[in-house]
Amino acid sequence: MKKTVLVVEDQEMNREILKALLEDRYTVIGAENGLEALEILKTDSERISAILLDIVMPVMDGYGFLEEFKKEPEYNKIPVIVTTDKDADETEEKALALGANDFVNKPYNIKVLLRRIDNLIDMKESIYRLRDAERDSLTGAYNRKAFYRKAKEIIKSNPEEKYQIIASDIEKFKYFNDAFGWKEGDSLLKFYTEMLNGIFENKDVLFARAHSDIFYFLSKESDNIINTLIYATKMVYQRFYEAKISFKFGVYNIEDKSIIINSMCDNAIAACNQAKLTYDHDVYIYDDALMSKNQQNIQITKTMKQSLMNEDFKVYYQPKYDIQTNKMIGAEALIRWQHPELGFISPGEFIPIFEENGFITELDIYIWEHVCGFIEKMKNEHNKILPVSVNVSRKDIYKEGLPEILKSMVERHNLSPTYLHLEITESAYMENTENILEVVRRLKEYGFIIEMDDFGSGYSSLNILAELPIDIIKLDMKFIQNEQKNKNSHNIISSIVNLAKWMNLIIVVEGAETEEHIQYLRRLKCNFVQGYYFSRPIPEQEFKNKLLSEDIIPIFNLKSYKEYKKLSIDDQNGEAEVIVLVDELQRNREMFRNYLDTEYRFVEFDNEEEAYQFIKKNYYNIILTVVDTNINEEDKFHLLHEMKKNDKLDEIPVLYTTGDNENLYRDIAIKNGADGMLFKPYDKYELNNTVERLFEEHRKKVIQKLRVVEGQVKLDTMTGLLNRKEFERQVRLFLSSSGKEAIFLMIDIDNFKGVNDSLGHIMGDQAIINVANILDSAFSEENLSCRFGGDEFAVFIKRGMTIDELNNEMEILRNKLRINVGEMKISCSIGVAMFPAHATEYKELYRCADMALIQAKKLGKNQFQIYTGNEEMSMPIDVRNMGWLIEESHEIIFICNEKTKELLYMNRAAKEELTSDKTKELIGLKCHETIWDSNAPCEHCDKFCNELIKEVDVKNEDTGKTYNIRIRKVPWNSGYALIHFAEDITKKIQDDNIINGMLDNIRFGLEEEKYIYWHVSMDTNICDLGTKTKETFNVEADNVDYIEFIKGNVIVNEDVDKFIEFYKQTKLQKTNKKIQINCFDKDGKVRKALLSHIVLYTPTEKNNGVIGLLNYID
Repeated sequence: MKKTVLVVEDQEMNREILKALLEDRYTVIGAENGLEALEILKTDSERISAILLDIVMPVMDGYGFLEEFKKEPEYNKIPVIVTTDKDADETEEKALALGANDFVNKPYNIKVLLRRIDNLIDMKESIYRLRDAERDSLTGAYNRKAFYRKAKEIIKSNPEEKYQIIASDIEKFKYFNDAFGWKEGDSLLKFYTEMLNGIFENKDVLFARAHSDIFYFLSKESDNIINTLIYATKMVYQRFYEAKISFKFGVYNIEDKSIIINSMCDNAIAACNQAKLTYDHDVYIYDDALMSKNQQNIQITKTMKQSLMNEDFKVYYQPKYDIQTNKMIGAEALIRWQHPELGFISPGEFIPIFEENGFITELDIYIWEHVCGFIEKMKNEHNKILPVSVNVSRKDIYKEGLPEILKSMVERHNLSPTYLHLEITESAYMENTENILEVVRRLKEYGFIIEMDDFGSGYSSLNILAELPIDIIKLDMKFIQNEQKNKNSHNIISSIVNLAKWMNLIIVVEGAETEEHIQYLRRLKCNFVQGYYFSRPIPEQEFKNKLLSEDIIPIFNLKSYKEYKKLSIDDQNGEAEVIVLVDELQRNREMFRNYLDTEYRFVEFDNEEEAYQFIKKNYYNIILTVVDTNINEEDKFHLLHEMKKNDKLDEIPVLYTTGDNENLYRDIAIKNGADGMLFKPYDKYELNNTVERLFEEHRKKVIQKLRVVEGQVKLDTMTGLLNRKEFERQVRLFLSSSGKEAIFLMIDIDNFKGVNDSLGHIMGDQAIINVANILDSAFSEENLSCRFGGDEFAVFIKRGMTIDELNNEMEILRNKLRINVGEMKISCSIGVAMFPAHATEYKELYRCADMALIQAKKLGKNQFQIYTGNEEMSMPIDVRNMGWLIEESHEIIFICNEKTKELLYMNRAAKEELTSDKTKELIGLKCHETIWDSNAPCEHCDKFCNELIKEVDVKNEDTGKTYNIRIRKVPWNSGYALIHFAEDITKKIQDDNIINGMLDNIRFGLEEEKYIYWHVSMDTNICDLGTKTKETFNVEADNVDYIEFIKGNVIVNEDVDKFIEFYKQTKLQKTNKKIQINCFDKDGKVRKALLSHIVLYTPTEKNNGVIGLLNYID
């Protein structure tokens, strides 16, 4: 196949001559001038192998072409040969300076010309073949293989030099791609690479994109490039701040140069992965401990599949027991790995590795299959079945067809889905709720029992139980083990147990290890337990023996659970839900029982005293007390009053019944605290509705109590402010979802140690409480105040402020915090950071505020300091460090001081587009005077205030052009600057005006000829009617629905479907169409008409539409 040469020459004869000379070897295409050549390159650059360029041409000469040509990096692979017969020496020098590769004079020596074209094409292709072989196609950075080769050469050539390899990784990059799209993900990687190219342009640093979002760096240890890399990532944060991304780095200092480069990079990756596991550090340095762990991880990964084939993975079972009967009710399947070389490996070591590399799903399927086989064998051989819980990893959730895989598995083993309980961790629900809920709903439809594992590992779940399709919750062991340490744990567990009872959820507590735990759970009536108290996880054969030798009560689902609770109605230690009936007449109690549709255990009394004693003893099982007003003639509500006095009985709903005057007793009963009133004789429908209402109201009360208890866990016990953990959770939630500006304060009591030493700890505590009260009253409820720890506080203000406003507010707060404690005067120092100007993530925002607090204390205490971004804290945007990036940008960029409006920077595009004198020094001049020829600052800048980005359209009266300007406020030295990004939208406005004028002319013509017409938007069914149309069909409204207008006014009912199909085809095919159809005329008569649809195209899609014309033809 011939290669293609583009000849750029204004003389047609010369183009034809060159075509004749070259066509035996090349395909030749021509262009009359540089502008036409650029248009060809936009669409055909991939097939063009060389360009022959004349210099002297109209419209755009060769020099202008070269200027534009070199701006597009993808054109660099095309060699350019300049051809001219004018001022050869001067022309040659200038052309070569602009990027031409060679030069030939006219008239042409055909052999020399062909040889030069051949040589240049071969040379460029060889260079780019080599470049493509070692470059990443997306970013242009070196690829992994090139990095290995070049790094090896560098290290070998400098044996005395100490080097380090650094790996960088973007956390949760997959979620970024899912949320913002892969194109935005590619943009992020390219931007990051551009930043790296700029900052390492003059440094001995080798870097490469290894794969995906992983980059490798080789540098001298002495260069300490980590800070430089962190600076580069800050630029990425600012560019993509909405995504909340973060970078992690792993550093491997090369000690043994005999190790292959691949392994060195693996070590850097291992350190990077360790950085992901450390909360407060973005950088981790490879050490001996990590080396040992890394070697084991490699061994684990290499042998995992073979071990699975060899059945080195063993399924163990940990029984679950009912602590009232000590009978087994189920078990959980757990995996153990007896490695042939490494010995026993804890699941805590290999499970995270398998989750990372994806092998976890293969292992889980192996476990599920094994468990199903075990249950089937026990069923067929011993007729003894016990439900077994298996873990479903969050990675499994994303496997295509997971519900069908599990359904097929249990069917293959002839098992009911209720035999296999599926455990999904609470954190998995929190991470991707929508996706997991969809999978869980399908599993539930197939009959599987769903357990929420590790419930309570985060308090976020306590309020969402009602929303999740689950059957069983497993309380996290930390509630049991920390019960004695945390006074709120008992209340939380008690509330969860109570709530679960009302929501028909089964509770299993895991982690019960001591007699004390068991007694505690017995008091709570939380009867199902898994833990070392009863049994450790045991091998399959041992579990089988235990199963065969013990009595069991299989709890498969809610139905079997309820049956279990009714096993012994007289067992006061049982779990049956009880309704207490207190009425002296047997027939009334019997009628209530028979009328209530739902089955419960009833306990009946004909006197108050016995009923009260029973209620006190068994309150944990009682879900309703029904009392007749005639049970005590002297005090009809005596039992109610006694129950309300007792905190444990207060929550039990009380329903009164009476045969007396309705209006009298209803009000009295409710006033005395009853939850409802029923009148005899009972109406069955009313009775059931009333009981269901009481149950629902009680459930809401339990949830409310749970929230109160939960709130106690979130507060600092001394001050009543939020504690640090809850403060962080709420701030992180705001940062990830709000999109609004905010302010983070760190506050510290000055010389607090002196207060404790001089006045004692009681007065020190009082000082902390006083400061907390001031903070609580100083800020509105929507803001967050927290005792961070010791004498340190934090405040998060959920709004932005101007610098002047912020200074004023902090001065007021500083003065409020000067207080007396005993005989001592104390004060506080304040550090301030702003979101997102200073940081976009919680820990970085906290660090900025903390650095500012340290600076405030250095200034003499009792001061406030706004984070300045100096080098001790973080680097501000400095255009000198970014000049390489924005100077050559096609976008118009200029920067001015926020207050003085003096120009701080203009890139080349701004100078060429916005100023008449390209050589004049403009830095330091007023922006509005220099660019906009105005004596006063521009209104859009002067009223910028605190928005992060502002967008306005501005017209330059001097040139007549209009620009769309996006303005961003950024920290600049000790103040702020406004970065302007400008786009010339003059042509767009002109196009819009032309289009609007064209539409007006069309409408004018149709109106003049008195056509019955309408204009329908292509994107919607909104229709504008012409004047004659409105008169004909007696319609006055504008912007009507087209289909409704036609159906209601124009065509007969029999032709409606015909019209709708006609309109549908018009929009689908986007072509003009006609149809004969029966329509009404002005007098309401039916006439034949021709309906035409004319599709209207405009340069801007928003104006595209359909013109409808109606002509009567009979």
